[in-house]
Amino acid sequence: MDAIKYFKKLLVFYLFAFVIGMIISFYSDSVAVSEFNERMEPEWFNNESAMIAFFYIFFLILILHIISLFMLFKLKRNGKRIFVSTLVLLSIAALFTGSYAFSPFGLLFEYIIYMIDGALLVFLYFTPVSKKFNNFP
Repeated sequence: MDAIKYFKKLLVFYLFAFVIGMIISFYSDSVAVSEFNERMEPEWFNNESAMIAFFYIFFLILILHIISLFMLFKLKRNGKRIFVSTLVLLSIAALFTGSYAFSPFGLLFEYIIYMIDGALLVFLYFTPVSKKFNNFP
């Protein structure tokens, strides 16, 4: 079993699912989902400067997360550190978004992304792939 080959395939699938999930999250077919999301916006979303600051920070973390995926694909040690850090920061940022609803496809892709995040963490810390990140170039 070539763990590195499976790890890299999982990274490509993750990037694909991540991009598709982001695209789907912006398009909601259901009027009920859109109405719920508008009604349940957090209070601080009404403060325009706080909302803009949050989205800039979130966008920066998102870009760093995608860069970390490319670094993981190249088996760079800093990619592992950045991936775990951005994963934690994205999880913390999700706490500030408040309640929201998804369409069924959006929810499906969110669950797929969560499962792949867990699988990548297992690969990074508990398989022979983890030893590849400890080697000095």
